[in-house]
Amino acid sequence: MQIYYDEKNNEVVLNKREYDDETFSNHGLFEEKFPLGYLLVGFIELDFDKIAHMVENELTLSMPRNAEDALSNIEKIERFFNELKNVHAYFWDNHHDIEESFDLYIYEAELHFQIKSLLLKDADWFDSAEFQESIVSGYSSSFYGTSGFHYPSSFLISIFNIKNNPENISEAISAYIKEHPLSDVFIQEFRDKLNNIIETGKWFKKAVEFCLDSESPLELRNLSPLHRYYLFQKYINKGVQYYCIPTTYQINSIDDESHESWEELPDFDESRFDEIIKSLPKEPINLYEVYDVNVGSACYFEFMKLVSKGTRLNKCKNCGRYFINTGRADTKYCDRALGGDGKTCKDVGAMNLYREKTKNDPVVEEYNRAYKRRFAQVKHKKLSNQEFERWSMEARVKKEKAKAGKISIDEFKNWLGNK
Repeated sequence: MQIYYDEKNNEVVLNKREYDDETFSNHGLFEEKFPLGYLLVGFIELDFDKIAHMVENELTLSMPRNAEDALSNIEKIERFFNELKNVHAYFWDNHHDIEESFDLYIYEAELHFQIKSLLLKDADWFDSAEFQESIVSGYSSSFYGTSGFHYPSSFLISIFNIKNNPENISEAISAYIKEHPLSDVFIQEFRDKLNNIIETGKWFKKAVEFCLDSESPLELRNLSPLHRYYLFQKYINKGVQYYCIPTTYQINSIDDESHESWEELPDFDESRFDEIIKSLPKEPINLYEVYDVNVGSACYFEFMKLVSKGTRLNKCKNCGRYFINTGRADTKYCDRALGGDGKTCKDVGAMNLYREKTKNDPVVEEYNRAYKRRFAQVKHKKLSNQEFERWSMEARVKKEKAKAGKISIDEFKNWLGNK
């Protein structure tokens, strides 16, 4: 992935590589823009226990018996990561690893399928002093048996170093294949990567709570995020967690389509200065620092931007999770969806706030009773929409008079028809 900061709009731009959902073929780069902090906050507030459960229970494969089984396993992995990438944009970073691993998986699967038949042909070679000396000395990165089959040295070295290794190397290979199913090794690599991502999220959640939380720890509320970060590095992190992020510079947008045709332009000619100058774009030219990142360094990049800008983060008063406020400064609720009905914390929060304000207000209580009764009459076609609207307008006027003390609560109740 690549990432850069658009200071003018206070946005982080994530540059992802697009893959076909079925073939994982590369479709080039595309951009997504997010308010500064949005990606980091969304990531650290993921349910990592749920993701860990998915990794443990859904990311499983059976030992491939043939090429068809191997392809079936790959399809299962694709489905898993297609589901995972919808959880958060950072999980797109795994697609490159998947693409490379698939080729290795097929290659090693073929090795597994062929190794047993090749053992008989290469048994003497495996047991030869020449082979064992080459393995120990590390002379070669690969070996060709007497059968002509290409054996990766990493595979053979792992066999050679088996604990309680039998003297006969061919027996060790048979034991290795039996005890180390390829599918387990393949899946464990992905599990390790995803578990590292989970640990990264938990670590940055800890860093955000200490350095950026607007309300806690209480003892640090009056310190700036930068001062809190200093204390965090000194006493908690102890300078361990640092990221060195490769940087390049890019003119305008990363995926500016005009760049594609630059190679087709004629060579520079001093006699064409006027023509060249006219080719300058009319819009302003911006220079961006573009960073090549993985999940950890992407979190670090955004976290440090927030620290350097002195940004403090609030927790939603409804769900209790951090959120990036892009609206009013006093916003207390986030825009996260709560369920299938499409309601957000902000929707529920506004409703709860209204209830809190009106629960001890007898005027509003009487008005709501009458409103519900009239609305039910409309629903059962005992009152027309026009009649309801006229009543509603007049009832709101009466309600405001009752709240202002211009009419008594009893007069208001009688007018509403409440008992």
